[in-house]
Amino acid sequence: MIGGTVAGLLGMVLGAPVLAAVLKSVAAVRCSRTVGRPDGTVGPAGTEGTVAAGDGA
Repeated sequence: MIGGTVAGLLGMVLGAPVLAAVLKSVAAVRCSRTVGRPDGTVGPAGTEGTVAAGDGA
């Protein structure tokens, strides 16, 4: 019973900072995926020089 109380208190104290860190990390990943490359295209890293279906190639 005491262990559950301690775990609950730790969860309440640490929950908000951990959630904020996760949300910030997710936003940073989304931002990095939408940044344009030097050739003017936009997409995930590692796909430079590839042609997607329907691009007229």
